[in-house]
Amino acid sequence: MKILAIVALFAFSSQTVTPQTDCDCARQFSFLRSYMERNYPGFNDKVNGKTVKKYRELSDSLQRLAGVEKREIFCAGILKSWTKFFRDGHIQIGFNSLNISESDTAAIDSINNATEHFKISDSRLKELSRQTDPTSRVEGVYVYKDSTYKVVVLGKFRPGSDYAGVILESRTKFWEPGEVKFELSVKSGTKDTFSGLFYYRDHHAEVTDFVFQKGTFNDGEWVKEGVVQARKSKDAETAAISELPFSARKIDDSTLYIRIAWFDGQFARLVDSVVTASDSLLRRLPNLVLDLRGNGGGSDWSYHSLLPLIYTGQFMTSGVEVLSTEDNRRAWESLLADNTMPEDVKNEVRQKIDSMKIHPDQFTTIVPDFPTRFDSVLPFPKRIAVLMNKGCGSTTEQFLLAAKESRKVTLMGENSAGVLDYSNQRGMKFPCGHFMLYYPTTRSRRLPNNPIDNIGIEPDITLPAGGDWVMLATKHLEGK
Repeated sequence: MKILAIVALFAFSSQTVTPQTDCDCARQFSFLRSYMERNYPGFNDKVNGKTVKKYRELSDSLQRLAGVEKREIFCAGILKSWTKFFRDGHIQIGFNSLNISESDTAAIDSINNATEHFKISDSRLKELSRQTDPTSRVEGVYVYKDSTYKVVVLGKFRPGSDYAGVILESRTKFWEPGEVKFELSVKSGTKDTFSGLFYYRDHHAEVTDFVFQKGTFNDGEWVKEGVVQARKSKDAETAAISELPFSARKIDDSTLYIRIAWFDGQFARLVDSVVTASDSLLRRLPNLVLDLRGNGGGSDWSYHSLLPLIYTGQFMTSGVEVLSTEDNRRAWESLLADNTMPEDVKNEVRQKIDSMKIHPDQFTTIVPDFPTRFDSVLPFPKRIAVLMNKGCGSTTEQFLLAAKESRKVTLMGENSAGVLDYSNQRGMKFPCGHFMLYYPTTRSRRLPNNPIDNIGIEPDITLPAGGDWVMLATKHLEGK
């Protein structure tokens, strides 16, 4: 069987470019735009005759905004707003201060000092709180869904914003009373939808929509004091999964349950160990519930031990093309420092790097479309239900495509994440500052005929949100 050396979401490496002394936001934005235009394999697919005008207008407006932004932490929001144009889950902007510990007093002071412009005095806060309009649907005191924050939403807080949410109480050291947590402007033509500037834990800002309905923002994310909210059932993605991340248990005399939470390369041995430990049950029980909910991906070699279980005949896997720029080649070379990667996979990576050297600055196929074959079909398990949800992405979607071809398998749940068309994510440190860019380097050979991004893989049977999916899968397998 051919080994597919694809390292996808959350299994990335990083490289560094030569540092520069000028770290202003305009330079960082220019670096991001230039780097992605050269190295993102989906750029010419997504910036085309129909979209190029919108792309240029967005890029120019954000470049002007970056030119006047002096604070690095707020620059992150500008960078992220630009990457959203591509609608690609493998493109991400990292901000290192997100990892600051609450015990790091100096770092916390640095963050808080950067937001003094958005803080008002205690006396002014009390005065403004007393001035809230009791007849206003929007103004008033709100509590965040996990009770971390209490804010007062004030109208006409300052020019450019219709409302602002100001911290009254905070359970984290990163926020203090008087600091603005979000600012809202009514969207044209609406009365309950707002364009919001939301400030995260590290105080970087991102543009996002806020929807006001029945005394809450964003369907219960922020709840107005005095509003009694009906308890909602948990959806399929957030429903509690009590099982350990890698575990197996016998449900009854006919059915085995296996939970695989991640396909990251570092956990490949755990996947193998669960399969090995369950070998005696897999050899005699006719039914298997394979729970992949929330499995965001990782490395293809992590699921190899599962393939014989689902195999009923040859299935085809679409290959990938890499955009073989010098930057992308260096990113692939940095993979060889990964100690969790098997040596045979490293050898395949070296072959792909050699191919990139031969075909500079163009797409080159590093994995052709290929069949997967085994010598025989295992008699057990006879029937397999694979549980999937919108948390299943990248490498997990590659497994789901293989499972979909098996006569043993029924996919059950909801559509997957839809982040597989552009993959093999790598990391790049910005020339200066604390930013990291994570981006894909390959394009699937399925394109353009069979896209998955922003669509997802559809299950064979859709399951209801909030239901006991394991029970429903078991009943389906047992014909009940």
